[in-house]
Amino acid sequence: MPRQDGAVVVARCPAGKMVLGGGWSIETPLPPGGADDHMDARPVRIDFQRPAGASSWEVSFTNRVFDQVRVEVYAICATVAP
Repeated sequence: MPRQDGAVVVARCPAGKMVLGGGWSIETPLPPGGADDHMDARPVRIDFQRPAGASSWEVSFTNRVFDQVRVEVYAICATVAP
């Protein structure tokens, strides 16, 4: 995701499973001077994370600082008895 850009990333459960929760990870290069330089600046903002229907998890990111950032979203899924 380029600098000053935002995206909603969705993780989907396999067919027949429901989402119980989810999460995300961010892979970024270290800023000049190391990670401590931007700890309070929150270079990548998480706008929201939530279920997206019964079988998906979505997260909205905004990249405020880095030239490029890689984000990953995962869903925790299970077969739920009726």
